[in-house]
Amino acid sequence: MAESVPSSFLCPISLEVMKSPVSLSTGVTYDRTSIQAWLDAGHNTCPATMQVLPSKDLTPNLVIRRLIDLWCENSTKDVNGAGVSSRSPLDLLSEIESSAEPLSALKSFMDPDVISAVDPARCIAVLSRLIVSTEGSPKVADCALSCLLSISELRRFGPEIAGEGVVASLGRILSRPSTPHPTAEKALKLMESLAGCAEGRAAICDDATAVTAVLGRMVMAAPAAAEYAIVVVWTICYLFRNRKAQQAVAASNGLAKVLLAMQCNFSAVAREMVRDLFKLFFVNRGGCLQADCDIRATHIMPF
Repeated sequence: MAESVPSSFLCPISLEVMKSPVSLSTGVTYDRTSIQAWLDAGHNTCPATMQVLPSKDLTPNLVIRRLIDLWCENSTKDVNGAGVSSRSPLDLLSEIESSAEPLSALKSFMDPDVISAVDPARCIAVLSRLIVSTEGSPKVADCALSCLLSISELRRFGPEIAGEGVVASLGRILSRPSTPHPTAEKALKLMESLAGCAEGRAAICDDATAVTAVLGRMVMAAPAAAEYAIVVVWTICYLFRNRKAQQAVAASNGLAKVLLAMQCNFSAVAREMVRDLFKLFFVNRGGCLQADCDIRATHIMPF
């Protein structure tokens, strides 16, 4: 197989034809699924060169993508057994919507170039319903979150995403200790995006379970994920002073979690947000700890 396929079309990790080629800062191109799995496993090096990565950003390699598409169109070979997907973005979205096993189609759909070729409103509706209906399937939920995050980067779609009832599902995903850390980070990143619009904030503030779940992740997640949680809590409680959210935080031993977060090595911006939350829940309430704030009973769990 490797003799008939141009070597530049093969992922250095999977040794299969790349479906969604992306490049690291080192210039080496990988299939998105393979390199994302490598990075999610905690590695901070380029697998091919073993150079330390100054950034884990993945840049779509559109030139290689077009060359692979052109080669596939003119090839009669069976590529990677099942082949590089020749299905259109609309076909993939329809399969995701109707299939009882949508994981394969979701993996092909994760490419930002594919997502951008589909009507955003329909894409949001399908992916949101998938997250709501497949919370118990970690792999499906993780892929659907990745796709929805690509869309949420355009802030104007926040109201549409919030309107699909995703916040409640995100809250349940974050409240489960068994949720894989990469999935939890994606859920928090999506929450942070939704907190940037009025509709998203309203959905978060109206769901005490979601607020409590995000609060817990401030001290029970990897630093990057915890900072997303801090931004969400700071936005709804401090910046917009939502009473429902403040009450949910206070009822969940929020002051103790804020005090614990103050001891963590977050970025300067995140530390400033934590100090703002401390002032809100402690200094502005008379400078004395509330009776229901049991710091001793709260522990930062290893991740």
